[in-house]
Amino acid sequence: MSSWSRTASAWTRRLATLARGCRIPSGSDRRRRTKSTVLHVYHHHSLARLAELLGALMQRSRAGSPLVPEQVIVPNRGVGRWLQAELAGSDGIAANIEFPLFATFTWQTLQPALGLAPVPEGWFRERLRWELFALLPTIAAEVPAVARYLAGEPRELVTLQLAERLADVFDQYQVFRADLIAQWDRGGDGGAQPAAAWQGQVWRALRARLGPRHRARVLREMVTRLTTEPPAGVAGSGPLYVFATADLPPDYLRLLYALGRAREIHLLLPNPSEVYWGDIRATRLALREARTAQLPVAERRVAEGHPLLAALGRPLRDCLHLLYADELAEIQEPELGPALAYAPPQGNRLLQRLQRGIITLSAVPEAVPPAPDDVSIQVHACHGVLREVQVLHDQLLDLLAADPALMPRDILVAMPDPSRYGPAIRSVFGGATGQRRIPWSLADQSRRAAHPLVQAVRELCELPQSRWPASEVLAFAAVAPVMRRFGLDENGLLTLTQWLQEAGVRWGLDADTRERLGAGHYDEHTWAFGLDRLLLGAMLDDPDALVDDVSPWTGLEGGATVLAGSLARLLQALARWQQLLAEPRPAGEWRHHLNVALQTFFAIDEDVRDEREALAEVHAALGVLALADATLGDMPLGWPVVREVLLAQLGRAGERQPYLSGGVTFADLRSLAGVPFRVVCLLGMNDGEFPREDPGTGINLVLGEHRLGDRRNRDEDRLAFLQLLLAARDVFYVSYVGCDLRSGETLEPSTTLTEWLEFLREHHCAGLSAEAFAARWITRQPMQPFSPRYFADRASHERVFTFAGGWRDGAAASGGQRVLPPGLDDGTRAPAPAEAAMTLEALQRFYRDPPAAFLRERLGLALGGEDVHGDDDETFTLEGLDAWKLRSALLARAGAGERPSESPPRAWQRRALLPPPPLDGAAWREAVQAVVALHTLQRHWQTPRPEPIAIDLTLPGGRRLTGRISDWRPGGLHRLQVGRLKMKHLLAGWIDLLALVAAGHQGALFAAGLSKAGDPETCVLRVSAADALQLLGSLVEWYEEGQQVPLLFHADLAERYARALLEAAPEVDPAAAEQRVEAHGEAGAAALAALNESLRAASGQSRQHAPAALKNAYFVKLLRPDRPLGATPGETVFCGLSAAVCLPVLLRQQPLSLTDALSGVVHE
Repeated sequence: MSSWSRTASAWTRRLATLARGCRIPSGSDRRRRTKSTVLHVYHHHSLARLAELLGALMQRSRAGSPLVPEQVIVPNRGVGRWLQAELAGSDGIAANIEFPLFATFTWQTLQPALGLAPVPEGWFRERLRWELFALLPTIAAEVPAVARYLAGEPRELVTLQLAERLADVFDQYQVFRADLIAQWDRGGDGGAQPAAAWQGQVWRALRARLGPRHRARVLREMVTRLTTEPPAGVAGSGPLYVFATADLPPDYLRLLYALGRAREIHLLLPNPSEVYWGDIRATRLALREARTAQLPVAERRVAEGHPLLAALGRPLRDCLHLLYADELAEIQEPELGPALAYAPPQGNRLLQRLQRGIITLSAVPEAVPPAPDDVSIQVHACHGVLREVQVLHDQLLDLLAADPALMPRDILVAMPDPSRYGPAIRSVFGGATGQRRIPWSLADQSRRAAHPLVQAVRELCELPQSRWPASEVLAFAAVAPVMRRFGLDENGLLTLTQWLQEAGVRWGLDADTRERLGAGHYDEHTWAFGLDRLLLGAMLDDPDALVDDVSPWTGLEGGATVLAGSLARLLQALARWQQLLAEPRPAGEWRHHLNVALQTFFAIDEDVRDEREALAEVHAALGVLALADATLGDMPLGWPVVREVLLAQLGRAGERQPYLSGGVTFADLRSLAGVPFRVVCLLGMNDGEFPREDPGTGINLVLGEHRLGDRRNRDEDRLAFLQLLLAARDVFYVSYVGCDLRSGETLEPSTTLTEWLEFLREHHCAGLSAEAFAARWITRQPMQPFSPRYFADRASHERVFTFAGGWRDGAAASGGQRVLPPGLDDGTRAPAPAEAAMTLEALQRFYRDPPAAFLRERLGLALGGEDVHGDDDETFTLEGLDAWKLRSALLARAGAGERPSESPPRAWQRRALLPPPPLDGAAWREAVQAVVALHTLQRHWQTPRPEPIAIDLTLPGGRRLTGRISDWRPGGLHRLQVGRLKMKHLLAGWIDLLALVAAGHQGALFAAGLSKAGDPETCVLRVSAADALQLLGSLVEWYEEGQQVPLLFHADLAERYARALLEAAPEVDPAAAEQRVEAHGEAGAAALAALNESLRAASGQSRQHAPAALKNAYFVKLLRPDRPLGATPGETVFCGLSAAVCLPVLLRQQPLSLTDALSGVVHE
């Protein structure tokens, strides 16, 4: 937008024009100049020209007192902000100017100036609902319709909802149905609509409560006072300007007319056409042709006007009709000649032709089609809200690149619901960097969408209905002001999250919470349960203790007391808050407690502007309780009622909105409707969502009987569409969701958009069929931003492109086979670590996860990938890790001499290892049965006492290996596993066995575990001293390699590969510990191909169902796109390493019967 500033000579000419006086238009019998009338009406299609005129009028009248502010009535804050900027740009400064809305001016400025007794506050909407809330229960017995409405439960909440609806309609009636209210005041029924009679009864009861001076009555008094004997102070207060307020209710227009007899008033009206069109008939575009097709062109223009004005401009048409009615015959229209002449846009682009036809009221079909490269009107069909915003971003980048004079501040993006689009706008526009960055601001958002603090307040409001799930409470704690208040930080919160999952916290504050929600009265897996375990664990390091029915969780680390204390304070504050919400209280008390809660839970950083503003918005929302307090006094309110009104307030747009902040402006449809921008974009033009419907159809008498000047959401949205269309100077851009994301079904746009497009086809593209028109003017964007269409050659008019080059690889990949992302290994070698000697512990740790050993330990690369948040639901069956934990604990206790009981002891129930009662019994017995046989082995294997053996070996190549094996007994090593005996479990014992035998000791490795069915399975591994030294040397060589490059290895996959080799060649010589990779042959190639295929198939699965290898973030980073583990055995390190590590184990692994395992017999 430009400032529309003018030179001094131009302003002089303008003021001279005004000074010459007002000339009555010739041929008009509607405009009669009278000395008593100073209401001037100015028309123009451009708000920019009206703003220029306003600046000239204000300059002429600034001879008054500088202490008295000038008043400019505006339709909304958005237009007021723009107008202030325009006046400042034209005049250099815009100070001492007020921009009230008309209702604000009427009741806060004009009424006191007239010396009339004020209207009681209860007659205004925000307080009216509380008056009705107090009144409705008392009159329900007398008004059956009210009793039927209040029959629902909960009664108090239903009463509030009816009070809200009645407050809305009564507020509307006072402005739009003064005659209806007059009938009710006289005791009448108010018409034939069914709801009129019982609403009249409610109105009269309300009138008896508040008094007879309602707004409709006082409005009549104000008109009468102004018409008969206006006070001198009204006339002497300077001119009043009414800018761009095109939808004034009829009674407000009459008030303005009456005020014009006492005060100079200038009404600057946005009128899209220079031809009078106040009498054209509103109709759908589809009906126009049939009704007027037989009329001559000239008569058709008079009878129908422009079809778009007839279909979209009803509120403005009604305003014009009222202005030109005989009732307001004495207003003046100054004739300013060329100074305010309509200026239809020139040019042959479709947008200019369309606007020119509306302004001149000409809708004759044109034979000349638009140029192929005409992009002045664009319509885009997208797949969902996010795609709408992504497409918009690319289209704006294209427009900005094509026109260096176009600036982001020249672009407006309007939508029906900014809060719905807010997350996508922040993601796309806020996430763009470098040359793709476009400055932007988002206005008209609800308070709760403005900052996480407001959302946290909403969660406090919802607390009585909450299940207290662990994830939600921790998310609340993660809000910056909450962390600050309770002494937490991100690292501490992450640690707490891990502790709480291990301690068993899932959901519910305590047993009472569970019982209230119908889940039984027990506290296992609740916050109280977990917090008690943490606090006791900070003082008592005994996992077997049971103190006051609490089992300590002993996995705490440094700083545990501080962290646990912070968590305890937060939970105690939340618990107190929930308890406080249980009792009804007067509104004043609720407001006090809410203010205390804000101080209790949030510590604002005064240097962070967003936090300060968010807290201010919350305090503003709490103002609704001040009105309730003033109305209801000591009447107690239940929390559901308070919650309802607070959430409604938080869902409204706040007072501070960033209109016109220098970048692209995102706003509600109506906020800046008519304000000129070079590019105007409309999002969300979806069927069923635009135009918006009016609520309360069954109860609102205004909707049941349309009158001239009535306001309806549908009409005002359609008018906003028209005003935005006329305000666009260069480009008018529209998008809608044109395809269902799930089903792929084509979705139709809004009926308004459909009718507009049909008009374009009939009048500006008559030579095109419906299909050809749609193909030319509706761009159907791809579903994904990485669609190949974005990177293919396109026709000159097609608007399918992207500036996000990062999607190119995705586009290339989308046409091929689905593969994993590229591996991290680029062949670079890290320097070898300077280690004089290596330890057995380091070697075993390395083979647990070779990729992590390099990436995390050598490079310090933390990839994450672990789900530290866990589940919010407790387990009802024991599987996987949960079963392993219980069996491990049982085996440890059995080893300590504790005999498992038939039912779970209380101490075990309190350790979060079991499902809740009574399901814990079956899980306990299953675990005990699985562990009994292992315990028998454990008891035999623990005799005699173990002898520690020190290891100090010099390996081939001179490398020294040191360590200590603490569990050697005569016969060898004995290892128990409470799950399946997999390679990852055998490797640590295998490495100990190799070191033990290589050092000259005798023995074997006896291993025991559980089969898939839960039965014991045992095996033994033996190795000669020569083989042990060689195999140990091989493992150390791979270890040294893994310190310089990441090794592609995962024990589960390596075992599968090695077993496949053995199945293909069972006669392999056990002495050949490490075969040359070339010897793997076809068996190796087939095994590798099968593993690659399984990884590709599993790569699209969720983390919950993915194999263990794909849950390892370090291993996944090494996988390759097309063949994750490599193309051939000779080309990838995976095959050679898998053979070196796993083949020697599998070749020497011999199954044992339980009897042999107990006796220690090994069959050679």
